[in-house]
Amino acid sequence: MLPLSAYAETPLSAIDWLAEHSIKGSPKLSSTPDLRENPALSATVSTDIEVTVLRDIQRDAVGLLPPEVTGLPVTLWRNSTTQDLLSLLEASKVSQNPSIQSLTMRVMLAEGDAPYDSNGKFNFLRAKLEKLIQYGAIDPALAMLERAAPLPAPLVPILFDLSMYSEALEPACEQVLQLGAAFENDSARIYCLARRGEWQSANIMLTAAEALQSLTPRETALLHFFLETGSEKTSDLYFSADSVLTPLEYRLYEAFGEPVPANDLPLAFSVAELSGDKGWKAQLEAAERLSKSGVFSDNQLLGLLTKKPAPASGGIWDRVTMIQGLEQALEANAPARISDALRTVWSAMGTSALATPIARLFYKRLVAANLLKQDLVLVHEMGLLTDHYQ
Repeated sequence: MLPLSAYAETPLSAIDWLAEHSIKGSPKLSSTPDLRENPALSATVSTDIEVTVLRDIQRDAVGLLPPEVTGLPVTLWRNSTTQDLLSLLEASKVSQNPSIQSLTMRVMLAEGDAPYDSNGKFNFLRAKLEKLIQYGAIDPALAMLERAAPLPAPLVPILFDLSMYSEALEPACEQVLQLGAAFENDSARIYCLARRGEWQSANIMLTAAEALQSLTPRETALLHFFLETGSEKTSDLYFSADSVLTPLEYRLYEAFGEPVPANDLPLAFSVAELSGDKGWKAQLEAAERLSKSGVFSDNQLLGLLTKKPAPASGGIWDRVTMIQGLEQALEANAPARISDALRTVWSAMGTSALATPIARLFYKRLVAANLLKQDLVLVHEMGLLTDHYQ
């Protein structure tokens, strides 16, 4: 059910160690026992047995990384209740500590048995997906949903949101419209009807939803402008700093030329800023944010930072100039230039959240450069932030 035609051609994730492993299907449970074959059972067996399909339990066990990659046992969740796990995930905040980031990603993507009370509502899988979204790890979340295919109705809303964040995937409108009235988000259904070219149906549904007050005032105003109904309710369009912006609203603002900058929005919105259509500065800011959360490739970050000379100074352009200076000094193999550039970069960014990706990018090359002892002390300090710390 997943619209993967565009997505399948792109990398699953910016996380270098992410790998694919399939999950085997399971047979379905049979229904309740036939008491006519054994009347003795009728006194002890209730016919009101809740039957859960094994496949539904397996969806809560979906992961991308097998135990031999994560080092975590498949029994990791088995003896926990779903509610305990949901409470722990909710209490876990997004961290800028690289070690915590790496461990969080490993745990969220690990294959493991479902909690013993998994009930086919997919609450645990949904919670893991929401945690990935909080970190801005949209591609891994999409890959998890691909493993859960065919996708059950309760997971379609999160697929729709993920498709709004991602530039690599068409909006998941086919799944939304297949559910019809069972899909409770009327704004998504209206949007999807319009994208499919059914403008009259979209207008009728918008009128009905407005009468039933199933949309917020801002959703109503945005959809009127998106459908070009001629509505003059512009006062509800404005987005305040304390508002919670939905992924669909973000795309609607973008659709009629009033994009909302992602800098002050949750991390997942930065993924949409990586498109070349957004401009280099927006891409750089998005890449830095996602690098700080540990879900953007170091090499991709370096590629963006060294794409072309900085057109101005101050802010992000100073960081671009410093990184380019260090990269050019290393390419020229000029120890004096390397030393100056290294000290400039590390004094400016050595205590920031970008210190770890910078250390991972340059440590090996700096060790190989012919630097003085005092410079090597600084280089080995950087090395403590890399996998070569030992």
